[in-house]
Amino acid sequence: MSDILNRNTGLGVFVNVMGLVKDCRLPMTIKPGQVKTTLKLYDISLQDDYATLALHVFGKNREEMPVVSAADVVLIRQAKVQDYGGVRSIVTNFSTTICVYAATKIPLEPELPTSARRPPTWNPTQSKKPSTPEESKYVSWLFHHIQKTVILEPVEFAIEAAKTLNIADKFSTLKDVTDGKFYNLIARVAHKPLPIHDYVTLWITDYTENTRFQDFDVPDGKPGQSTQVGDAHGYLNNSTANVSSKLLSDWTGPRGKMSMQVTCYEPHASYIRDYVTASNWVELGNVQVKMGRNGAYLEGFMRDDHAYGSPIRVSCIEVNPGDRDSIDPRHKAALRRYRDYKVQCKVMSQKKRKADGEPAQNKKQNRAKEQRGLLRSKQFGTNAPGDDGNGQLPEGMMAPNLNSSIVSENQHRAITRLADALEPFCCQTDTADQKAAGLLPLPFVNVKFRAQVRVVDFRPSRLESFAVGRRPHVLDILSDYERDTDTGDSNEDRATQPGASGRARVPLVWEWRFALLLEDATPSATPSATPPARIWTVVDNAGAQMLTGLNACDLRCNVDALDALREKMFVLWGDLEEKKRLQLRAKREAEVAAAAQRQKGEQKKREEQKKKQQQQKQRAQNAKPGQTFLPPQDSSDDEWHDSQKGRQKPDTAQQPQTELPSRPVEDDDISKTVSNRPFVCCVWQYGAKDAGDENSNGKRTWKRMFALFGTKISGS
Repeated sequence: MSDILNRNTGLGVFVNVMGLVKDCRLPMTIKPGQVKTTLKLYDISLQDDYATLALHVFGKNREEMPVVSAADVVLIRQAKVQDYGGVRSIVTNFSTTICVYAATKIPLEPELPTSARRPPTWNPTQSKKPSTPEESKYVSWLFHHIQKTVILEPVEFAIEAAKTLNIADKFSTLKDVTDGKFYNLIARVAHKPLPIHDYVTLWITDYTENTRFQDFDVPDGKPGQSTQVGDAHGYLNNSTANVSSKLLSDWTGPRGKMSMQVTCYEPHASYIRDYVTASNWVELGNVQVKMGRNGAYLEGFMRDDHAYGSPIRVSCIEVNPGDRDSIDPRHKAALRRYRDYKVQCKVMSQKKRKADGEPAQNKKQNRAKEQRGLLRSKQFGTNAPGDDGNGQLPEGMMAPNLNSSIVSENQHRAITRLADALEPFCCQTDTADQKAAGLLPLPFVNVKFRAQVRVVDFRPSRLESFAVGRRPHVLDILSDYERDTDTGDSNEDRATQPGASGRARVPLVWEWRFALLLEDATPSATPSATPPARIWTVVDNAGAQMLTGLNACDLRCNVDALDALREKMFVLWGDLEEKKRLQLRAKREAEVAAAAQRQKGEQKKREEQKKKQQQQKQRAQNAKPGQTFLPPQDSSDDEWHDSQKGRQKPDTAQQPQTELPSRPVEDDDISKTVSNRPFVCCVWQYGAKDAGDENSNGKRTWKRMFALFGTKISGS
């Protein structure tokens, strides 16, 4: 057992151990359908150190928990080594077996302790297997040779074990903590821990307000700008003032009275230095709350707790968005408060910008807004108020052979031609100078419409790349959480696992992300030589889930999921994938052939150049004394410059396009040979910030984007 406690045995390793019971915690329900008990064991290697190895046993009910008494010998097979609270321990799993030998019935050697074995309760099918002769002999030898002075008498042991059930629920939110009590807390670290001498200062928040906390008045949520912390009259001592200046430089917590300082002594301080960083969610146990050193605010204190099984009562909360059922409901409630606080800050910031920079709308502006709405309804086929349109085009304008396997939402909305959707939208401007008033073209319009289309291309070119992985976000465990794609997620909010650097590798969250090139399939009333309009539509995770009825995963590793996706998309685009695969293969073969041809030509040039150099060298060696050579002709410089033209960087105008083109990049358009049927889908036009516009002069520019939504392949 000493090898496990001294970290000589790796984490996650399955071990077999045998030891005597020194203490135990009786079974307790930790959440619905799960019960836990803890046995504290020691063997010959630990008898002189007064240390114990904890065995954590998890089960569905109390009847499964092993029944033990003082000095019972316990044989554990296939237990898993873990690091809990900074201390090594072992935990049960589905393959673990537990055999308990009653201390009062273990005979002297060489008699085997067969009659001392208690009936198994934990994993009884596997635990019923008889022990080997070597294991049975070691039970008797260990019991009669180990020191038992540290073990309580059976009556005292039972009394102490019964006390473990009298633990009151000390959990509390920060808004309910009061002076002079102990609490268990779940909170977010608002600032990087500050090590001071032999202790660490930790600032935590659970996004509840307590009037007796220190006030962090951070203007506009930006720390470090004329911020006052605490005493307005300057009575704080120098050390407190220095700590406050450090806090303001890197504060990630909320403003107001929502954060509490916790002073952590050893052994908690060492764990915090190694594993805890800003923005981690932590669970703190047995925190003493009382008035701080200056007597102005409530503060928390954590000291060594000898009565608790694990000496370290600080632990980083592991977030696994894929297993929402295992998340502590109290942690989930704190995450909801955190999410609501971020939304509230964003709304307040928007209101402040409007109040500072936008004048109040007058009647003329309201009238112009109504006119823009009517124009948008006319252009994008939306039914005007009171219009009971059925959303259908005239019979002659309906695409023949529509794919009935693909259905869409908003059947009452009219069909819009893609050419109409690509038309620039202009709004009437109203200014004090009537001469300056006119039509202002808009870069995009936030509008949703239905269209008759067929798929003629897609990106990425391989279906394996249709799903991408990302690091999980701590709020992913909330079922109603949607990431803010406009502002992005900061790294501090990413889900983390405790590690030496505060972050460790976590499983990726997979999402759909691909694009479809849609071609208008609405028949033209009059013959036209103009090709049908096309748009690239982005399909995000929610849109793809509805379209295919499949959840994203690593398609490069999951062959079954890839086959299911291919079958779904075949209904959507027919043999487009097969045609494109053949086209890409031909393109790669052509590129390889061209590269081989270029390499062959370059090799020939190098050989000719080498031959010329050898001839010049030979002429120089055969030259007579005093003979001179004329300089090379002027045409040689021209030849050299011509050879360097191919090595120059191409002009920026010739760089490949970074945006999705309106038509396929390939010269040979495969859409003419693809056999797929048109369908009706829902498309959303929106705007995205154009970060790559070099002519914007620092101003915000926008580009028009389209996304597919509300469309489903039947049977998915």
